[in-house]
Amino acid sequence: MLFRSRKSPWQILFLPRALETFAEISLWNEASHTRSTILYALLANSAYQLHHIQRPDYSGPGWLDIAARHQRASKQHLQIALKAETSGPRQAEYKDLLMAILAVAMVSVRTGVP
Repeated sequence: MLFRSRKSPWQILFLPRALETFAEISLWNEASHTRSTILYALLANSAYQLHHIQRPDYSGPGWLDIAARHQRASKQHLQIALKAETSGPRQAEYKDLLMAILAVAMVSVRTGVP
């Protein structure tokens, strides 16, 4: 019997979209605010995770500061997306908007920072 490892929502939903967004930014230096929300939320979640598992003698970057910065960026992109990308010519896909809202909510719940 094969045992399959369970994947988190971050791996199933958010990581593929975040990788696409990173590619768009790398190639064309732009991405939609909806997709940018997902990318920055994923980066914030990752930085918070690194902060919690870092060793006491760690002298690298301050993961908590990096996480807070990415969390702020994700919220800012979400606010712009909800204003500018819900209708009109640059309308985002409904699924992407829901994923962006969920990503920001998950980071906020996980960190306790609204």
